[in-house]
Amino acid sequence: MRLRPATMEDAALLFDWRNDPAAVANTRAQRPVRQGEHRKWLQRALASPAYQIWIVLDEQQQPIGVGRLTRTADGLEVSPVIAAPFRHQGYGTALIRLLRQRALRQPIRPITALIRTANQPSIRAFWAAGFQIHAPAFVVMYGD
Repeated sequence: MRLRPATMEDAALLFDWRNDPAAVANTRAQRPVRQGEHRKWLQRALASPAYQIWIVLDEQQQPIGVGRLTRTADGLEVSPVIAAPFRHQGYGTALIRLLRQRALRQPIRPITALIRTANQPSIRAFWAAGFQIHAPAFVVMYGD
């Protein structure tokens, strides 16, 4: 797997992944977004130093997901999404490890992820990638 920076050319792909029903169920808002809303967000995010967004490519250079690091007032937040056809194959844990490596290169701490407690596959993937469970409601996972 490798990461390449996301661009506006990825907007349709990212929109589809964002509005996948399983992804929607695990977002903070728990609602799909409209295409125009998503494009505006993506434009702002790509222009902002607070966001680092990567497209995840598999061994055949096929896009299989997206990884994001977001600088917040509290640290650096890790947010991975694996496209539906590629879930439950170990890609999530591998992506989280790649994002964690990128995050550790930065001086911002803590490194966290907000995960719904019902999202057990994501919790297991973060645990396997070296994060620790820290709080109950949304699970806050801390890295180094």
